[in-house]
Amino acid sequence: MVTKKKQHADIEGRLSNTNSLIPAILSRRSVRVYEQRPLSEEDLEKINQIQNSVMPLFPKYIFSNDMQTREKKQNIVEILGAYGHIISPPYYFVPSIHGKSYPLIDLGFRMQQIAVGLWSIGIGSCFIGCLSREAKVRQLFMIPPEDRIAAFLVFGYPARSNGIQSLIEIGKFAKGNSGRKKIEEVFFYDDFNSPGLPPTSLEKILECAQAAPSAVNAQPWRFLLRNKKLFLYVNCKPKQFLLPENDDYCFHDGGTCLANIFMAANSLGIKMYWEFIDHMSDNRNLPKKEFLVPLVEIIIKN
Repeated sequence: MVTKKKQHADIEGRLSNTNSLIPAILSRRSVRVYEQRPLSEEDLEKINQIQNSVMPLFPKYIFSNDMQTREKKQNIVEILGAYGHIISPPYYFVPSIHGKSYPLIDLGFRMQQIAVGLWSIGIGSCFIGCLSREAKVRQLFMIPPEDRIAAFLVFGYPARSNGIQSLIEIGKFAKGNSGRKKIEEVFFYDDFNSPGLPPTSLEKILECAQAAPSAVNAQPWRFLLRNKKLFLYVNCKPKQFLLPENDDYCFHDGGTCLANIFMAANSLGIKMYWEFIDHMSDNRNLPKKEFLVPLVEIIIKN
C-alpha cells in the first residue's frame, strides 16, 4: 500500500535558472553570521517569487510560512532557544504544515526549495530546529495545535567574510572535508548488507541528495537500489538525537534530501516518479533494518 498516488517530479526550474540549481545545491552552506542591514526591495520581491514557486509533495496539505523581521527589543533566545545566544538573524521564516501522513517530509521538502532559492540569489540561511520546544513555539506564534513545525529558517545577507561567492569557491575545494558520510556508507544494493558505489547514472543526483541539510548533521538518509528502483529510507534513531522528541527530525531531513533529488533531476532533465510508502502496511517485502523507515520509492525514466 502507498500513501500517495504516483507523482511526476516536475519542478520546472521555477526557483531559479535550472542551470544554476546544481551549483547552488552543492555549494550551499548554513550561514550563522549575518549583516544586519535590511534586504533590498528587489531581493524581497525575489523571495516572494521563490515562496510562490515552491512545489508541494502533498498539494492538499495546509502550509504556512510567515516571514518575520527581528525587532531590536525582541527576545530572540525565547524564539530560537539556545541558538539565539549565538545567532542574530535579521529575518526568519516560521513554517508550519497541517496534514495527515508524513507532514514533516512535505515541510522539509518545501523549505529546502526555499533555502536553495535564497542561496541562488545571494542570501544565506540556516535551519534552527525546534521540535523539543514545538508546543512553546506554537504558543508564541499562535500556530494551531494540529499543525507541525520542525525548524525555523533564519536568513539574511551573510557577513562579508561569509559571502555567498566566497562560500561557493570554498565548496569547490571542500569535497570530502565537509563532514559528509561517504556514499558507500549510505548507498546499498538489494539489501542493507551490500553497500557500494552507485551507478554512474545516479552519481550526480545522489551527490546532491547528500548535500541536504540535516539536524545536527545526522544525515539520516539511506538509499537502496533494488529492481531498478531507488528507495529512500531514513534512520529515525541516529546517535546524535539525544531526546526522544527529536526523532521526528528524520522525516524533515528526509524531505530536504528529497527536495535536492528532484531539483537535481529537473536540472539534469531526468524524469522521475515517486510513491510514498506506508511502512506499517506495505506489502512489497522491502528489506528491513532496525530504526530504518522506508519513505519513498523512486522510479527513474530514461
